[in-house]
Amino acid sequence: MVLLRAKCLILGEPYVGKTAIVEAYHSKGKHFPEKYNMTTGVGYTVNVCPVGESTGTDGEGGGAAVTRETATDTVEMHMIDSAGQDVYHEPAKKMWGGASFVVYVYDVATDSKYPDPLATVEKWIKLSREQVGAKPGVLMGNKADLEKLRRVTTAQGQAMADKYELQFYEVSAKTGLNLNEAFAKLTYDYAQNYKAVMAGVQEAIDA
Repeated sequence: MVLLRAKCLILGEPYVGKTAIVEAYHSKGKHFPEKYNMTTGVGYTVNVCPVGESTGTDGEGGGAAVTRETATDTVEMHMIDSAGQDVYHEPAKKMWGGASFVVYVYDVATDSKYPDPLATVEKWIKLSREQVGAKPGVLMGNKADLEKLRRVTTAQGQAMADKYELQFYEVSAKTGLNLNEAFAKLTYDYAQNYKAVMAGVQEAIDA
């Protein structure tokens, strides 16, 4: 059993539901904040994530649910929910250093009064990569439960994810759709990458 610590950045515009995603995932779907204040600066949450061979092996978090009893590894995920308002960008970026992976969030059903959702999330991808480099990550299209209000198609979201070599999930903080799958895949890949690096180090030592 390996215990790893990872820093996960949650980035996106103020209205896309980043905090709702964090709270829904942290509470295992028991809490969806109907009303909450927008994040100022950063929010900080820690989740202990059991990781096993059934986690994310098919790219969609497939397989049986991994529990602490069946886990082969554990990732202690420190989630940094970064404020989306421009005024908080500079202070928030001070917390981005040392990121292990990044979750970029957009709203599939954004009201038309807001800018194009994919253009704004692309801004966050570029901004974070300027700051911390290209990290493994996920593009999340939140509010997938609002199908009748959809503004961004699944194909458009997938194309953006492919452009930046990100995993892609349409999720719903309200219903829990794909939240566990997305974070399970992230933590599984993180643990697998760590093992691969350590195996390479051991080979170099033994050579």
